[in-house]
Amino acid sequence: LSIKRLDEVPISLKGNPHSPVNRGGTCPAAYANLELLYHPDRFTTPLARPEGPFKKDRVPVTWDEALASVRGTLQAILDRKEGYKIAIINGDDSPMMQEVWRNFARWIGTPNFYQETHRTHLSSSSLLTQGREVAPTLDIINADCIVSLGANFLEDDGAPVHFNQVLSQFKDLSNVTRNKLVYVGPRANITAASAHKWIPLEPDTWGTLALGLAHLVLDSPRVDLDWFRTHTHGFRNWTDANGTPQEGFENIVRSEFHPKRIEEITGIPEEDIRDLADLILERNNPVVLCGSEAVQSPRGELHLWATHCLNMLLGAVQHPGGWYFDPPAEKERLYTRPEPTPDVQNLFLSDQPNPLEKPSLDIFAKRVEGYAPYPIEVLIINKANPVYYGENRTKWKTLMKHVSRVVYLGDLPNETSAHADVILPTHAFLEDWDVVEELPGVPLETATLQRPVLDPMYDTKSSYDILLAVAGALPGIDRKIFPGKDAKTLAKKRLQKIYAGKQGLPFGELGREEWVSLYREHRSVSLKEGERSFLKAVLKEGGWWDPAGKVGASMNEILATSSGTFDFLPALLTSYDGGDTPAGIVKTYLAVKGYPGQLDTYVASESSGYPLTLQVGYPITNPYGRTAHSPTLVETFGHLREIHWENWAEIHPDTARELGVKDGTMIQIDSPVGMLKVRARIRPIIHPRAVFIPLGLGRTDVGELTAHAGSDPRTLIVEQPPVNRGNVILSGTPIRISIG
Repeated sequence: LSIKRLDEVPISLKGNPHSPVNRGGTCPAAYANLELLYHPDRFTTPLARPEGPFKKDRVPVTWDEALASVRGTLQAILDRKEGYKIAIINGDDSPMMQEVWRNFARWIGTPNFYQETHRTHLSSSSLLTQGREVAPTLDIINADCIVSLGANFLEDDGAPVHFNQVLSQFKDLSNVTRNKLVYVGPRANITAASAHKWIPLEPDTWGTLALGLAHLVLDSPRVDLDWFRTHTHGFRNWTDANGTPQEGFENIVRSEFHPKRIEEITGIPEEDIRDLADLILERNNPVVLCGSEAVQSPRGELHLWATHCLNMLLGAVQHPGGWYFDPPAEKERLYTRPEPTPDVQNLFLSDQPNPLEKPSLDIFAKRVEGYAPYPIEVLIINKANPVYYGENRTKWKTLMKHVSRVVYLGDLPNETSAHADVILPTHAFLEDWDVVEELPGVPLETATLQRPVLDPMYDTKSSYDILLAVAGALPGIDRKIFPGKDAKTLAKKRLQKIYAGKQGLPFGELGREEWVSLYREHRSVSLKEGERSFLKAVLKEGGWWDPAGKVGASMNEILATSSGTFDFLPALLTSYDGGDTPAGIVKTYLAVKGYPGQLDTYVASESSGYPLTLQVGYPITNPYGRTAHSPTLVETFGHLREIHWENWAEIHPDTARELGVKDGTMIQIDSPVGMLKVRARIRPIIHPRAVFIPLGLGRTDVGELTAHAGSDPRTLIVEQPPVNRGNVILSGTPIRISIG
């Protein structure tokens, strides 16, 4: 961002024109930073509850008192050698700060560390098929055909401003090949509206469509079947180590996923399925994407796996225009789930080991509130909000009463800080130092320097400086945890580490053609400046980037499977629900209409009384609910639907006609677990069996300006499956509508 100041006071902002990430563009949410800087409900000084047997109101205290109190509590636990009774939840996305908090958790000896992230986990398919858990980067600037299966990359999925810039090049009318973008999903979101074609499908059937396309791709001369049969695992029928015959991927796809059957499951006409396959096969660099809309559905991981396999057949893995995966760094260990010891279990994991399981806020709340083998005495929360984002809010509110001391670091009140015993106020975004890296999906290496544009307005500190003040004085602390004496020094050391790699270049003025050339060719650039000149240039221009980025590794370099090859039907698939064979899982979950087994709570039918399916998502004006404190963005939340300060439900005209609902009518939406009243918006941009409600409103403890604006569709979402595999299932809950 580039900030305009008047008399040293920030008054406006815009995108940094020298950044290769956004090239001067910005999303609506960025403008909230000025409002949040001047927000009247900001924490201005440390607060603490007086010690005693009852929860009392928090009162202002000095920094010395607050830090000494927290330090003393931690020291008492560490003196008993019970550091595992301390839990840490970090919501800072900065890799630099994530590393600091993780190292501190390791030093105190607690397995109970959770990194809160709102980014969709897109790494499970690489663990299954390639043996390493790493999310793909998307080289779509070199693609000539993009088929998006629920990847709303122009509004969601981590870097929408960047991909809007890339898409403008992808759709350049001077391009004689006329590249094509097709979006497939139940709702025409911003990406679908920007596509050449939107194909509506039955909710939660993307993986079935991907395998239906694979069925047609297998018959194309483009696919060297002999190579796949001899150079990959699980593609053809095989016999496992126990001598049991196993059905291969090719046989399953040919027998179970004929386009006519895919039409029955997805609702997409067979002719459209065949046309889509033809479009993909006639292009040189096609790619199929799978994103948050698909992955946050009940069968999400299977949609991602099926899309990954389809891209492998198309030659779109480690290939221009396709998915790229980083090879393992030297320090990286191959992914394994550490088995908890009987006395020190990680309470963010269940007590039933599952190779696909990921740490979960829901599991933590259930265990601490109910069946944990030991209590949590201190919960440290840095810039996170588990009471709001946790899958089970009721249990989280109860959990807060079970923890002796809750310490919260942040700049604004939220649903979690309302329960904290100690509040340590942090700087606002425009007052702090940081280095922002690892933008999801972006195939460039970038490091954007965030620096203060004014002195702190209140008695606040950087979260790094707070942790250093608390932990740095603990006896025996390993000083390597804290590479810098303050947040500014930490940022400088990170930039020095980047400089030591001698690759890339500082941000600078680039014409569009030069930017496109460097990006498209992923040209390697060597640093020529001295360190001092490099740091000065980064400080002036705002960051560093490497066009060579995250592409270039060969297939052999990214594979870490036991066979050393790409695995189409990995044994790990049976961990999805404890099924007997990988082939059985695929047939049970993707080759049928409806939900089997542990997903039967998502069945929507007339007989169940809940015939419709809930679809949710964050609008670009309120990504992940982070701008809920901004009156301006709450005001513009429903601007495109002509609704302000309240929520709405998008309903297809045919569905509305059947129910007698008119545009603007206040309706009641019921699910098996909750009820919500919202205003109806009748639009032909939604599948007739789906209803879309945006996330982000209905917040409670976010200050006086925006609290209780609108309603929250999370109250409708049914309970999550017993094992968390990385993504909260937000869409898919069965619902019904009545006029209320």
